[in-house]
Amino acid sequence: MKQSTKTTNRAFMHNNIPYRYCYEEGGMIEIEKDIYTGSYEIVPPNKEMKGSYNSKMTKMIMEEILQKLAEKFSFQFTIRNRYRDKEEYLASVMIDEKGAGDAYSHLKNLYNNVLQENCDIGHNNFAHTVYLTITTEAHTPEQALEIFAEADTWIKEIFYSLYGFQARAMTLEERLELLHDIYHPGAHNEEFGAKVDYDGKGFSIKSMQRMNMDTKDVIAPEYYDCKSRDYMRVGNFYVRTYFINSIPENISDSVLLDLASVSSNSVLSIHYEQVDEELGFQVAAKHVKDNTEVKNIPVRDTVQDRKEHRVRRQERAVRQNEEEYFYQSALNMFKRAKSQSHTLLQASFVITLFAESMEELERDSKLLRVSASKYVCQIRCLDLQQNEGFQSMLPLNNLKVNVKRMFQVEQMAVMQPLCSQSIYEKELMFYGLNSINDNFVLMDRSNFPTAMIAGVENSGKTFSVKREAANTLLGTDDEVVILTNNPREYHSFARNFHGHIIGEFHPDIFSKDNNYNLDKDKKILQRRFMAAYLISKLGFHRTCPSNELLQSYYEQAEKEAEILAEFSSLNEALLYAKDHPVELQLFVKSIENLSFHEDVLNGRDRLTIMGYKKEDELLAQLDYLWNYAVQRKKKNSTVWIFVDSVDELIYSTTGSDYLISLLERADVLKTPITLVVEDAVHIVTNQRAVIEFEYLLDKIRCFRLFSLNPVERKKFVEKLNISRQLIPYFVDRSAGEGVLITPSFSVAFNDRFADKEDEFYRLFA
Repeated sequence: MKQSTKTTNRAFMHNNIPYRYCYEEGGMIEIEKDIYTGSYEIVPPNKEMKGSYNSKMTKMIMEEILQKLAEKFSFQFTIRNRYRDKEEYLASVMIDEKGAGDAYSHLKNLYNNVLQENCDIGHNNFAHTVYLTITTEAHTPEQALEIFAEADTWIKEIFYSLYGFQARAMTLEERLELLHDIYHPGAHNEEFGAKVDYDGKGFSIKSMQRMNMDTKDVIAPEYYDCKSRDYMRVGNFYVRTYFINSIPENISDSVLLDLASVSSNSVLSIHYEQVDEELGFQVAAKHVKDNTEVKNIPVRDTVQDRKEHRVRRQERAVRQNEEEYFYQSALNMFKRAKSQSHTLLQASFVITLFAESMEELERDSKLLRVSASKYVCQIRCLDLQQNEGFQSMLPLNNLKVNVKRMFQVEQMAVMQPLCSQSIYEKELMFYGLNSINDNFVLMDRSNFPTAMIAGVENSGKTFSVKREAANTLLGTDDEVVILTNNPREYHSFARNFHGHIIGEFHPDIFSKDNNYNLDKDKKILQRRFMAAYLISKLGFHRTCPSNELLQSYYEQAEKEAEILAEFSSLNEALLYAKDHPVELQLFVKSIENLSFHEDVLNGRDRLTIMGYKKEDELLAQLDYLWNYAVQRKKKNSTVWIFVDSVDELIYSTTGSDYLISLLERADVLKTPITLVVEDAVHIVTNQRAVIEFEYLLDKIRCFRLFSLNPVERKKFVEKLNISRQLIPYFVDRSAGEGVLITPSFSVAFNDRFADKEDEFYRLFA
């Protein structure tokens, strides 16, 4: 990159660094007369977290943090995205290939090669750091210092309540170094303090004073040009600043971190300020009234209108600009808050992108707009206000642009400035590239034990099962079992990943572990399984009987299941059935040609493919696997279960009830179960099945949706509240392209990789 030869005038730069004085005591910076700021770095907990991320609990704690801070201060969160050494980054996401005799070492190498080859496509090698800046008004620095000292304890406590995050107070030197890094965005620019390194020991106030320099000289860039309409030059970098113009009421908690991730070098700042709701309502109402022109327009639609000289009241805004838009939005928000007793905050979102070339800046700007539209957010460039926008972005909480918007605290609490979910990510695995910004899509699937894969034929469902299974085998020491009605599709996969295929297996439906239920009622899951097994074995729901007749079959199956759940062996059940044939009439019909095989899983084979032909075989194998998973969990080993496909179980009430109960227990035990829906359109157009399907969707925490037809796509969109901006990414897409949706993020992904040219992707053919 061509180096800039210009040097910015010292006086000009001093006028454009937005603070007055610095104080070593408490790391304070005075931004305006009698307005003082202090800063904290918000550090994630370094201990290994147990449990899983809970979005509702996170929102509740974040709401408390925002409210308590707003009661005492205006404040600002700053998300700093900065370059990270590529090799360091790759080392953090690649799989360790070491281990003598590891049968998967070659496969791990192929997986790591995919990461290396695709790392430079998007912005991946960056690190997030989050800062909090608080502001108070005081007559003297001593008074401000006292206010900050009194708040220090409770600020640390409220952040610690959020999974153990630490609010670490920053010294003046650390704050200046952060400002220096923002003004010198390149990875190889001069080190902080180099200009005043008087005694060879780096930055110090004494060195600065000896050289007749001040703190602004220490952090100022060599070149600063803010004359252009929609971008700036800071040092050798091109810089553009945006603001978020509008945000919908229903928003994902990952929106801020997603917007911050469009560039390896960016800063996103959110300014917060509490609102006096009564005063705000009066001011906004008066401002809107003053800006509203009222006209009475004659109505002449009918003869009667003309006779009675009817008029229609018409209101029109005299001025239509950002300020007027703010007051109109604020007035509407105040009306809702007064009626619902909600707390309001003024918030401003300022985003600055740094790029080494104009072409890169334009590309990242486009990605930012696309990412914002995914969340139905509107962003606007700060035309002719780039300098003010840049100053507003700095972690000084000195807002220079009027881009405030009104939000309820509950709404702001959803948008997480802290990457709290990542603290539970023990093993991040690669799920493809983000279709919007080409970044890696990385996820720890163990945080979302229940999952569903859906798509039309040839959209990549089976391929996705193989990829998920491969991620598990390469990234963990866990076992993987795949239930499929087409084992031939998995022959080469089983061979490549050192697995084996069991073509036919009929497990003992009575043999259960003592902890099989995970319930106080020790027989609840057995009863639901037995009822589902009897119905599926005899196939009543497939004969299309009347609702009354089908309901009678269900009731009989549940009565028999109540009895059968008490037996621990087939012989016990047969003896009882001999003496009570009427009570167990369905069971008697179902035991024709019934045979059980010995256990086939022993914990030594990490990949097993189990084939089934009929619905009852799938049920029996799935129940056997759950019992096996419970046994393995007691030995600190996890079994991942994949069901390809699960459609038949959804068509009966008993099958659906059992499946839902199983998913509830899987979520508790952290045993990942992945269900593949083969023909979603048939399910959602079946009056009986669609009701069961909706109940089932409520128990799923992770969805991978490939191309879907309009009918079933509408059902998923409504049930999962999918943003309209994401809908095109699972409409007529190529195999391996779709959307990934969890309670904490949603992303369009591409895991296709052009006809499997890569050696790693050929493993799944």
